[in-house]
Formats: sequence, C-alpha cells, structure tokens
Amino acid sequence: MKRRALSLLLAFLLAGGMISCSEQSAGEPEVPADDPAAPAAENAEPAETEDPYAHLYEDLPSGDFEGRSFTVLTPIHAESDFVGEVDGDVISEAVYRRNLKVEEDLNVTVVPISEAGLWDDQANYINKIKVSVMAADDSYQLISGYAAYITSIASEGVLANWNDVADVNFEKPWWNSDIVYEMDVAGKLFYITGDLSMTSLDYLFCLFFNKDMMTDFGFEAPYDIVRDGAWTFDVMNSYIEPVNIDVNGDGKMTIDDMYGYSSDTTNFISAYQAAFDADITVKDENGLPVLAIGEESFVDKFNTMYTFLVDSPSVYLSTNEGSYTDDLNREATKVFSEGRALFEAQLLGNSAALRNVEIEFGILPYPKYNEEQTDYMTTAWDAYNLFCLPLTADLDFVGKITEYMAACSFEIVLPAFYDKALISKYTRDTESADMIAIIRESATYNFGQVNSIHCSSCGHIYRDLVSAKNPNIASKVASSMKPMTKSLERFIEKSYINVP
Repeated sequence: MKRRALSLLLAFLLAGGMISCSEQSAGEPEVPADDPAAPAAENAEPAETEDPYAHLYEDLPSGDFEGRSFTVLTPIHAESDFVGEVDGDVISEAVYRRNLKVEEDLNVTVVPISEAGLWDDQANYINKIKVSVMAADDSYQLISGYAAYITSIASEGVLANWNDVADVNFEKPWWNSDIVYEMDVAGKLFYITGDLSMTSLDYLFCLFFNKDMMTDFGFEAPYDIVRDGAWTFDVMNSYIEPVNIDVNGDGKMTIDDMYGYSSDTTNFISAYQAAFDADITVKDENGLPVLAIGEESFVDKFNTMYTFLVDSPSVYLSTNEGSYTDDLNREATKVFSEGRALFEAQLLGNSAALRNVEIEFGILPYPKYNEEQTDYMTTAWDAYNLFCLPLTADLDFVGKITEYMAACSFEIVLPAFYDKALISKYTRDTESADMIAIIRESATYNFGQVNSIHCSSCGHIYRDLVSAKNPNIASKVASSMKPMTKSLERFIEKSYINVP
C-alpha cells in the first residue's frame, strides 16, 4: 500500500504555522504571546521565514483562459469546498481567496453549481450527471460527490479517466496518494481526493482526550508516545481501563457515569479497520482488488476491538448515532463534553464545535494495532467528497485548473483548516497541530471500504457485528465470503473492465 508522507509539514508547523509567505489567514484567534504562532513584538525585527513548499509550486500549470468558466458540481452540504465569501469564517474566507487567486492567475471564472447531494438525494444527484453527459451539454467540468455512493456511476460509462489528465500530479502533497493507488483498477482511475476538499480532512476519524482527567488520573498526555510511533492499542487501553466510576451511585454504569472511552456503534467502529490495517481488499497479481476478510489477522483484530468496545466497563458505547457534525447532543459526545470520558472517538473537524465546552481537550490519532504496525492509519466518514470527471470535460482545461486549485488549497485553505481546528483556547498548542499533521498524513482509503455499499457491505463487517453485539466474526466471514466475492467481482467487471 502506498503511503503519503510529508515530513516538511510537521517541521513547518512546529516552526510557526502553515501560513504561506504570500497569504495570511483571516479571522485568526488570539493566541498566547509565547505561542509559536504569536505575532512578533512591536519593535522586534520580523523573522524571515522561507517557504519550505516553494519548490512544490515551480511546475504548476499556467495559461490565460480568457475568462472561461470552470464549473464544479458540488453537494450543497459540502459546497464550502468551492463557495467562499468574506464573512469572518476562516475557511470561507480562505476558499474565497483561493478562488480569486485561481481566477486572476489563470483568467478563469470559478462557477460552483450546488445541488442536494446527501445520502437520500443520491438518485437525483447521479441522474444530473448522467443527463448532462448524455446531452453533451458541458454543464460540469469537475464533479464532487458523496463518497459512499458517487462511485456507483463509473459503471454508467459517463466518467473520464484521471490517468488521461496530463497536468494533475498525484505525487504532490495536495493529493492523497493512497486513494490513487487503491482506486486505480485496470488502468482506470475515476475517483481522487485531497486538500481540494476540506471534507476529506473534516471527516477524518481521530480521538479527543480530556486533559484535566489525564492529570486527575495521574497520566501524562501521550503526545510524545504518538511522536515516537508507540501509540498502540494496548497503550491506549492502559489509559482507559482504570476509568470507570459509578458517579451517581446507582450500582450500574449509565450515560451519567464516568468512562475511559466514549463512542457510538457505527462509523467510528469501521475506523478501527483502517487504524488496525485490517484491509477489506488487497490487490492481486493483476492489480485487481480481492477480498482479504478471510485473513486470520482480520479476525484477530476484530476480536481485540470487540472485547474492548463491548465487554469493557470502561467504555460507553452508544447506539444513538445522531448527527456527526457540530452536534454536542450525540450521546457519546455528551458524555465527553460534560467531562465524564477520558477519550472520545470523533471527527477531526468537530474540534471547532467544542470550542465553547469548558474542558481542556487534545487531539490524537487512532492507535496502531501493535508495535509491529509501521504507520498510524485512519480513514474518513464516508460523506467526504470524491472528485470525478464527466466524459464530456475538456481534459486539458480541467487538468490545469484542478491542479492549480488543489495547490492553492494546500497553500491557502489548509492553513485555515488548522486555524479553525485549533480555534478553541484549549487546543491551541503545538502538540495539537502536530497531531493533526500526523492524522492527515495517515489518511487511507481502502477500495473495499470506499465501495462497500456496492459490494454487499463488505466494508461494514466490524461495525455491523459490534452494533448487533455479535462476537461471531469467524461465522460472519464464512457465510459472507462467497456472496461478497461475487458482488465485488461483478462491481469491478461492470465499473472497470467493461467500461470504455
């Protein structure tokens, strides 16, 4: 599996932030004077900071497109990836500045077209793409879509191949190279993601931890353990296991008590498949994805995770999913935000939603399965955006604009994401920025996980068993292997082998 690594990102963050020498993020929160990101004293000589990314921009596409429109179809719920304005929000203003830079430098007009594109809107959203391509009306140059369902349209023969786009350089850090490797099947690459979409960052799974509870229970925050590559499941559990207190004294552990870990039973469980490197699919000698759920390690990793989540008295496991974003009323988040959970399974972008919660909290990656695992790994809640190209798109034009816009997102919008994620005074520290960089670099997108709903829910095995409180993983795998294999093979044949 290919991994994206960018050690410069960490180095620059620790040196004083990600704001480029030519851009300044709007609406920055106040930071302590001793913070590395704090402004210099009034009479001090301004420090000259060399942009460590300057070499990355040297070969970007250029040109004058005479005001031509670059149209992007985007779901309304994620239109903030392309719609920005000067409104005081750091992300919105960064997107506005990015769009303006693209428009001025390449003489184009960026035109987002927003349509309802949530899970329940998928039929209509996909139909708009199909109708446009069949009519050859050139309505869209670039398409972004809800990852969990947008991959179904490849089988319709209406998408162009990113491998045929000359100017998009997937070696650059603004693209996720893991999804490029995973989704490139039979020479066809229909879907990519990266820093062009903040949903691919907002929706990354991570852990929040309560700093005060860490101190109260005699623990040191595990930042250095993470940096040393030693943040494993067993180490995390050593923090969690001692924390189970019947706060109200009623003789049973309920939502009103204190726990070491708080989560719900849905997508935050699937995140352990990525974190433990328990691949749903791997590529065979022909580069085609095949099921890997029959591997002994897949079963062992589930058993470890299941025992922890379901059987431990130190874990609050809710079946109340609620809304994933900006919602403090989810049961799992309620326990954490009220100061009664040491850790909570969360989405990275939700750190901003907790900015007014009166607890000090920090951010950590999900742990490795064990010490033998080389990398930290995470994935994203499947509502993040994937990018694809309609067959009618001008590939030379769309390649140049998309690459340039993605680079500008890395330069301008990504620093704003850090600002927003760290906007709470409780997470405005070097360690949290460090952890976010590690989480971002660890993002993985397994083919079987991305395409789970098209392949008999092969990517939902861990989640479904935990939700049902069913520990019989071996039985589930044995009964599912044949139908899931057939479903996967049909999907690949239909979407990759037998399409133009």
